[in-house]
Amino acid sequence: MKDFTKQKTRDELKKYFGAGQKPTSEDFADLIDSMVNIVDDHIAGKLELATEQENDAAIEFKKRVIDKQPVWKIAMDKNECLIIRGGQDDTKILTLHPDKKIELGAGNDVIVSGSLCANSLLGRAAGSGKFAADGQWHDLIAGSKGPKAYEIIAGCETFNNYNFALTKVVATQFDNSPIRVRKRNFSWKTIGASKIQIKWFPKEDGCVLRIRSHKNLGSNIMMDVYVNEIY
Repeated sequence: MKDFTKQKTRDELKKYFGAGQKPTSEDFADLIDSMVNIVDDHIAGKLELATEQENDAAIEFKKRVIDKQPVWKIAMDKNECLIIRGGQDDTKILTLHPDKKIELGAGNDVIVSGSLCANSLLGRAAGSGKFAADGQWHDLIAGSKGPKAYEIIAGCETFNNYNFALTKVVATQFDNSPIRVRKRNFSWKTIGASKIQIKWFPKEDGCVLRIRSHKNLGSNIMMDVYVNEIY
């Protein structure tokens, strides 16, 4: 990689090649290094960028060309994902996947100054996933310090859609102590068999939020659970 701290400016190069000057081989080398080289700089025709090492940044944005630390980096990883990173700490900010999935941030807030339109919103917080509708309690979320609030949507259906159950819950807790679970249940046909229950349980070091189907709906029946941490 070129050391831009030793790169000569245009005005400096002009002095080397001015009237009455005798440019040296080093002056010519500086002149050559100041230009874009198709092979060394990986540029041909259209702007095509490639890196020698996997995950190396193909583009770095700096305030000044002589700055050693970039502000932003753009790279492509081994999975052909396009990644934008912060230059200071190399934090992943935005990832564009080949299958058109877009991944934002690394635990940071996403701020939208206008309307946010989406076909659906699926919670992916801890506790999300699939759980057997076997009538047994399954752990969802462990209590933690401070105030917490979770929005949980859970649903399941039997084969041929003979039965279904859907529940939406807001569960709150403070310093490992449950406060309340407010819920709305929806079901079809055998209501008792389809009901989904979500409840806080005490344990030695605090509490845990658990989920179950009202009864065993069969070995292949699963509850889909989506959790949003809303506070």
